[in-house]
Amino acid sequence: MEDQAEARKLRIAKNQEKTKERKQLMEDRAKERKSRIAKLQAASYNNQEKTKDRKQCIENLRAVRYNNNSNEAENLQRKELFSSQTVGRTFINFFKKERKSTQDNCKEKDLQTDSSSADTWAQDRLEQLRSSFNKTRNAFAERGERLNTLNEKTLTMKDACHDYSTMAAKLKKKNKSKGWW
Repeated sequence: MEDQAEARKLRIAKNQEKTKERKQLMEDRAKERKSRIAKLQAASYNNQEKTKDRKQCIENLRAVRYNNNSNEAENLQRKELFSSQTVGRTFINFFKKERKSTQDNCKEKDLQTDSSSADTWAQDRLEQLRSSFNKTRNAFAERGERLNTLNEKTLTMKDACHDYSTMAAKLKKKNKSKGWW
């Protein structure tokens, strides 16, 4: 009986040790889970911060691109300069004014015999026309430069997309042999 009692005490002691080990193991696992959760929450918070920063950066770039008030005056000048009606009116007005002014100048010439005023008017008008043409030419050159940079960016993006597609196909081919799991 003593042997049975001792055996029973030994079994109880072993069970108690196993129970303590299991409790310790469960506590360790719980600590690991808590630390993983804390790490994931920190990573999630960092990702949220990065996402907020990216969104803010995108909003700033969009604001600069679409709502920049400093470019409004420039845009109005371009519209004024490039509108077909304005260009047509400029030429029509130039020649109409020239005829009227020439007739007026001829009358004045007869009266005053001063041809220098007609010449200075014509030179002024010619200078205005040159200035207008120079502005138009510069605006077209600027537009051409922008189109060229856009074309270069498009080609770069096309190459990057092709590389990405090739890499994805290779990865798919590599993982196809492994099975769906």
